[in-house]
Amino acid sequence: MALPEQAFWSDSTTIMHQTSVGQMRGLESNGVAVFRGIPYAKAPLGDLRFAAPERRTPFTETFDATQWGATPQRHSPGFDIPEPVVPGEDILNLNVFAPSDALDGGASLPVLVWIHGGGYVAGCAVGAWYDGREFAADGVVVVSISYRLGFDGFGHLDGAPDNRGILDWICALGWVRDTISSFGGDPGNVTIAGQSAGGGAILSLLATEAARGLFKRAWVMSGVLESTTTAQAALATAEFAQTVGVTPDIDGFASIADTDLQKAVMGMPSMLAFPPITGGKLFPHGIAEGIAAVSHDIDVVIGATADETLWNPAETALAHDDALAMLQSQGVSAEAAALALQHISERYELLPGRILTEKLFRSVIPAVLELRSDATARTWTYDYRWSPVKSGMALHCNEIPAFFGLAEDPTVTPVLGSVPAEVSDMFHGSALRFAKGEALDWQPATGGVLEPATGTCTIDAEGSAPGDGFAAAAHLSALRREPASPSS
Repeated sequence: MALPEQAFWSDSTTIMHQTSVGQMRGLESNGVAVFRGIPYAKAPLGDLRFAAPERRTPFTETFDATQWGATPQRHSPGFDIPEPVVPGEDILNLNVFAPSDALDGGASLPVLVWIHGGGYVAGCAVGAWYDGREFAADGVVVVSISYRLGFDGFGHLDGAPDNRGILDWICALGWVRDTISSFGGDPGNVTIAGQSAGGGAILSLLATEAARGLFKRAWVMSGVLESTTTAQAALATAEFAQTVGVTPDIDGFASIADTDLQKAVMGMPSMLAFPPITGGKLFPHGIAEGIAAVSHDIDVVIGATADETLWNPAETALAHDDALAMLQSQGVSAEAAALALQHISERYELLPGRILTEKLFRSVIPAVLELRSDATARTWTYDYRWSPVKSGMALHCNEIPAFFGLAEDPTVTPVLGSVPAEVSDMFHGSALRFAKGEALDWQPATGGVLEPATGTCTIDAEGSAPGDGFAAAAHLSALRREPASPSS
């Protein structure tokens, strides 16, 4: 399916390139090449729909990588981020951005692998905000990957492997290890990065032995640490089967097209209805415990925006007792909830979106720092606080264009306006240096909840110094450390 071409690629030329998995036809513009929709695994159809991914065999004919591949996302969630729906069956595909001169052979450039967000039920790798051209122009090969979403990717079924979407990530990283040298990349110098559920993907990969050796560094943007146990996932499957009118087994769910299943999932109250499942082979003791045990030698950057979930400008503030009850109903102890609210109320109104921001996203940062307190590798943290004029808030996803160096892209300015050059240059420049294995020159952390970090940075147009921005989140972070009980 042909989509409207981005301005950067509108005057591109077609190129031919021989890779270790076959010859490909790609595009080249201004010294950067892109190869789109490359299948890394077989299409998940028939018996493969709820199975572990199977690597794609090399192409026997020239593969057309000038068009975007099919997206696992079958329905657009209607967000401001341009994430189109591309129909088709070969949904387990990836895109590669590389310097054109690296394709000639002999290059061994750092690699950045991007995993998109969307609550594990939406999103795609085709988004214009995920274009890797600026990284590639500065000598980093970028790979953005697609994976199974919703129930197809994360629902529990007896007789099928759990966490199929995660197995897709691992399979794609295996493809990168085996193939990326054909595009000028170094398979031993891979950084993984993602935002929101994509950040949760990075945390999951940090927590499993199955991904060991497939990457060297990790950048987590607004990552979630939500998960469920096998027993809880089985109950969710039974309830969902009733909702869609099928038996709660492989045959029952196979009778419904993924398009219809996704529509049903996206109609559920929570976008995190089907998170990663713990207690099995990938996460025998939970994701938090896995991070502590497995990621000790991986350099990590982790951060969040200041106002993640304050999307509703009509929200009214909660009374203190109501805010306290809200947190306690979600498993926060009375003492921790009271301390968190004390810190929030010193700076903000007690809006429901503010409390959710601290609990769902920002609490992950101090939790991960504590989990990695004995790590031999380095950890940096950031607090992204630049706010566009339109919203006046540093909302969820706002930092993505700055990360990719695309602040002035025509798809960005209608949403965020003009991102200050100092914000974009600093954030993208840090990401570029990190992917190249350089130590970040962020300020040393001197106290508070950020003490375990090598360095920290508050990102806004004023270049302000780090404060106690994660103080409230620190009191909510205990929820993120609770290991899941292994299933029987």
